[in-house]
Amino acid sequence: DDAYTNRVTAELVEQWLLDEVRRTKSLTQGAAAADVRVHTLPARPRDIEDDGDFHFAVLGPGAVSDSGKPSPEARRFIDETTGPDRPRVRRNALVLVAPSRDGLEAARARIREYLGWEEVRSELGNLASDPAREGKLASSIEQARKRIPDAVRQAWSIVIAVNERNDIQAFKATVGAEALFATVKADRRARIQETAISAEAMLPGGPYDLWRDDEPSRRVKDLVGAFAENPRLPKMLRHKEILDTIDQGVRAGIFVASLVRPDKSVRTWWRTTIDDAAREDSALELCLPEKAVLSYLDPNVLVPSALPELWDGEVITVADIIAYFASGRTVTVQRESYAEPFAIPACSRAAVETAVSEAVHQGVLWLVNGPASFQREAVPPGVLTEAAELRAPLSPLSLDQLTEDAVPEAWTDGQTNALAVSAALAVKLGHQLPWSVFRRALDDAFASRWLERTPDSGPWPCDAVGAAAVTLIAPKRESVIKEDGEGIEGGPPGALIGSADLDPHELQDLVEVLPDVVAKAAGVSLKFYLRITLGDGADVPTEVRSSLNELLEGVNADLRLKQ
Repeated sequence: DDAYTNRVTAELVEQWLLDEVRRTKSLTQGAAAADVRVHTLPARPRDIEDDGDFHFAVLGPGAVSDSGKPSPEARRFIDETTGPDRPRVRRNALVLVAPSRDGLEAARARIREYLGWEEVRSELGNLASDPAREGKLASSIEQARKRIPDAVRQAWSIVIAVNERNDIQAFKATVGAEALFATVKADRRARIQETAISAEAMLPGGPYDLWRDDEPSRRVKDLVGAFAENPRLPKMLRHKEILDTIDQGVRAGIFVASLVRPDKSVRTWWRTTIDDAAREDSALELCLPEKAVLSYLDPNVLVPSALPELWDGEVITVADIIAYFASGRTVTVQRESYAEPFAIPACSRAAVETAVSEAVHQGVLWLVNGPASFQREAVPPGVLTEAAELRAPLSPLSLDQLTEDAVPEAWTDGQTNALAVSAALAVKLGHQLPWSVFRRALDDAFASRWLERTPDSGPWPCDAVGAAAVTLIAPKRESVIKEDGEGIEGGPPGALIGSADLDPHELQDLVEVLPDVVAKAAGVSLKFYLRITLGDGADVPTEVRSSLNELLEGVNADLRLKQ
């Protein structure tokens, strides 16, 4: 008691207290991992930058405060930067934690108690040892030392930040087992936002009120900075979440992003993702669609059902798309229980034509103009006229559509050519077949030996001009003799063959013994001919067929399921 009261100085207690705050990792744990700028015991306001980044500071004992009564020292950190004449602008990006009065006194008492016992040990150091007394002393020292960290954690519990009225508020956080930063972040009074917000809330007239009257555009950096400056907005931990919200708004068509390049050309983004380099560019602007002019139109927005009121049937023309984007228009989008106006930005004719050409080249649209038909291939100059028709992409042809039974008019004496088959299919389709679609079908037919080229056939692959020289026949199956002498079709002459209808579990058994089979057949040609049958005559759902083909083609492209 004498050491506690008389021989432990206040200066020593204070120094121990500051050191203990620095050692108590739970006060700042998790903040740096969240990309937050962390400050432990900053000496003055200038130690915390006013740069728009989110800052979390653990203040020293001099900033001791009460709930509802932030101390003058704590206020200075929020009000000032380098002095009273330099006010802090980005007050909404700063959250402080200070000790409470009763908590601070309790922490000092725990430290003084520990230092008092250490003083006792020092005084008894030269006296004759008494094991019982030494054990009691060591136990008292250890217990006193263990009580210090929790006392410090409980003391630093007053959260200080500006509220939505820009007033500096102080409230007491409930300190538990969780790290202090996580506790503060979860407290609704701190108004800290860690995830992306709603893009609609950033519109003019929205709750965030980020636009001035009749303002057609705003710099993205200014919108990001507004969350650090405007106390009515949530405190955003990272700029990334604000940029993600802006990007989400652009992808949804709520905003248009625009960037003037060094050569004065303009790049725009609408209903597509802003690239990373542009997101970080200080010149990037956000525009309202009704007041924007697109210099670039993403090809994927032209597909059926992507844009409201663009497609009014299975076919539209290039002229329809040009008119749709000729000037800012407003269309109606039906939500669950209400209709909502949706602004369409204007887009130059050249940008529309470029988007259409890219959409055809990428295979998301099928273009027909007279005898010309293109899908997943470059559109030649002069074909992309206003009268050109656009349709949803044509599905791949099934192999049985190429046979003599399907198009007998194209076959003569069991033989045909690629041009004749293509022309016959075009008659059935009612339009010229895109060469890329027909070429893929022939590739599949050759790979699966559904069709073969004659020895005098022209080369393959080729373009449409050389199609007449590609002579086709249906391959003849050769007889293979099994061990019992019975003849079956398939495989080279003289080969031994075994065949069976395998259930999936039997196929799994075959895979397990496959290494032994390969080893036993070492030095002898060994091949496996696999046939997969899906369905029993009823229509197989398209999604089932597509998902299975994706898996099978990962093994071998020839395993793709076809009719």
